[in-house]
Amino acid sequence: MTDESLIIQSGVASLTFMVYDHLLTLDDEVDTIWSKPNKSWLKWTFIGTRYSCLAIQMIKCVLDVFIVARADIDISAFLLREWVMCQVVLNMILLTAVEVVLMLRVYALYDKSKRIAVSFICILLARAASTVTGVLLNLPPHNIRLCEVLEVIPASFFYFGCATIASQLVILILTFSKYYTSAHLSQSRAPIVSLLIRDGTIAFFTLFVVCSATAVMTVLHSPVAPVTDFWLLAAISSSGCRVIINMQRLSVEEYTQTTVFPLTTLCTDYDPQSESYEIDD
Repeated sequence: MTDESLIIQSGVASLTFMVYDHLLTLDDEVDTIWSKPNKSWLKWTFIGTRYSCLAIQMIKCVLDVFIVARADIDISAFLLREWVMCQVVLNMILLTAVEVVLMLRVYALYDKSKRIAVSFICILLARAASTVTGVLLNLPPHNIRLCEVLEVIPASFFYFGCATIASQLVILILTFSKYYTSAHLSQSRAPIVSLLIRDGTIAFFTLFVVCSATAVMTVLHSPVAPVTDFWLLAAISSSGCRVIINMQRLSVEEYTQTTVFPLTTLCTDYDPQSESYEIDD
């Protein structure tokens, strides 16, 4: 099997996985996300992450198929350079959206600590600076050819991968630290904290494996390095969207059963007339 065939098959496989995962969670998406008001930032974060990942994945697959088929596509070197550079930036933006959601949950877990907020802001800024620096230090050649888009992965993925691993590790450590230092978690907090740990751990190891593989293959200049980019998008889409859905589903279940400390949201108001909670997302 040639490297080109492997890359194409991996692209199709990752796209199929994303569509399958989308269909599995579509009912929950409609119930917990689409029903939210249009002013909800969480709603647009979810929609932007899920459908942007899907659109980018489709574009990459179609472009790679045309490259392998040696189709006569007239694409200027300028546009190819922009596309190669934008791949890293787009991944950074999409992953940042997911990490903001994870960070806000940990921020709520620490009772809106200013130290935690400042730490997370610094982490996001440092990751953005690291990624942009990587892009600027590894600009594609001005005479880049169409075939090179499939054959190579931007070297800036190394900077992005290392920065992502570091930020995810901080989120995971803070979540476990709070859980183990809270010897007497209230009954209302326990299910939510357990969900935070479960989803945070799964998201960490999923992104850790993919980002580590991306960073290593980028350094080694592996001909199959583009494969990791496909699965990075799939990991961002699946883990990020499932984290949001799970938190919103638990939020609805808790509010319909009993009055609890609202860790799943940063602000919750109870309307005695409608006997329902208004969640400020």
